[in-house]
Amino acid sequence: MVERASSRVAIRSLKTGVPGLDEVLGGGLPEYAFSMIAGGPGAGKTTLVQQFIFANATPERPALYITVLGEPTLKLLRHQQQFSFFDIERIGKDIHFVNLGEAVITGDLDDLLAAIKTEVERVRPAFVVVDSFRAVARTARGNAIAELEHFVQRLAIQLTTWEITSFLVGEHRESDIDNPVFTVADVWRCSRSGRASICCARVVSAVPTSPRPSKRGASRWSICDPSIYRSTRRCRSCATR
Repeated sequence: MVERASSRVAIRSLKTGVPGLDEVLGGGLPEYAFSMIAGGPGAGKTTLVQQFIFANATPERPALYITVLGEPTLKLLRHQQQFSFFDIERIGKDIHFVNLGEAVITGDLDDLLAAIKTEVERVRPAFVVVDSFRAVARTARGNAIAELEHFVQRLAIQLTTWEITSFLVGEHRESDIDNPVFTVADVWRCSRSGRASICCARVVSAVPTSPRPSKRGASRWSICDPSIYRSTRRCRSCATR
């Protein structure tokens, strides 16, 4: 009897660049995943996703960081330069920033999707970040929830078809997680720790929509200078506070 070759597709895991987070995600982030990084202001969403793209982007597999009426690009870059993972020499080479605020001002999500496609075709990235998704949500008109859900579905299909690992970054309340939009993407929820003894701690919860094994519940990391997200049990500077 001839055994059939396994038809299972191997899913490669990408290292996040964040000590301890790969373990929480079941070995790393699945390649071509479509993820939502959600949380309140100052929770470290942008820093977390930037640490990932700096850990993974190469000239052959570049990253495209799209800002949409969030922080001005120059302000964002200036702020991130305080962290050791950030290398200004890589900007424009293997990590590309573009602002698509004009596409959002028109109030048409079709225009924004077309603009994203144009930039993806120009850069041909392996990684795409759209920040801030909250600005995209405010663009939706009429039946806003249905329009937004349709936009996210089309964006997810397009990016996964192009074999791109992608992130939507945005400010969201805890109650927003029940929104149908969040069923399209794996959700990472970022929040500030309530522990006063760890003044710079952040909490990250992984809520995957895929069957990939991962640790559910909240895990704590700290944002420290000069290295960003680190497990608090490994962070001497925080442990002494």
